[in-house]
Amino acid sequence: MQDKKIYTSLAAAALVLIVVFVIAGRWPGSTDVTNAPPEPGENQTASSTPEGSLDVEVVTISRDTPLYTVRAEHPRFAAAPALTGEIDAYVEDTVEQFIKTVQENDDARRETTPEGEEAGSFVYSLTLNWRPAQLNSRYVSFAMHLDAFEGGANLRQEVKTFNYDMQSKRAVTLADLFPGDSSYLQRVSEYTRQVLAGNLGENTSEDFLLAGTRPTLDSFAWFTFTEDLITFIFPKYQVAPGAAGEQSVTMPRNVEGLF
Repeated sequence: MQDKKIYTSLAAAALVLIVVFVIAGRWPGSTDVTNAPPEPGENQTASSTPEGSLDVEVVTISRDTPLYTVRAEHPRFAAAPALTGEIDAYVEDTVEQFIKTVQENDDARRETTPEGEEAGSFVYSLTLNWRPAQLNSRYVSFAMHLDAFEGGANLRQEVKTFNYDMQSKRAVTLADLFPGDSSYLQRVSEYTRQVLAGNLGENTSEDFLLAGTRPTLDSFAWFTFTEDLITFIFPKYQVAPGAAGEQSVTMPRNVEGLF
């Protein structure tokens, strides 16, 4: 009888704990979620995720309206407020510009629909995600990829990269990765051109390839890096016709003797 009373007491205590955790909205060991005031039709969540020795807060924005959907995910870094501010501004500007564009495009489509015909309805969409190359207490390097349907014949696809020195609190430039090498752009141009020609094969367009890999900073504006490698990302249409899509080339940071 005594054992039965003990078991009953334990069960009651467990039930109380379950109720408490349900009301609190989380279990022991779960990640706190910080919600900023969402806009109408928007869900925004933020979760902290340790990446190596660097604390990363991943923010997810979701908007669903009769006209469009938005799915945007991006990181924030408490240890780098300037970088976080730049990332936030980019995402906010991108979402706002997308909404403005699709509203204008949809209004124009309806205005030009012949009288007596149905304009129909589109569901426009924006997807923004990020892919890290490295996240640690020394360097942050990642790419953000955008896919947007704004009513045209093709998706709008773009890329933007962020490279940051966490110790000196400044952006990492391409020149920083080739210290003392004044001809690094020529080396990069030759290497990427050669690899792209092999990757594209029959889809190679010499005009696109030569123009898109000129030895200029604009040609290699988007890159990520690790201790040993650099990945150059070429947006759609830069080095090949649109059907080939985005292209990328990964090369060793030490290019001495490659040619």
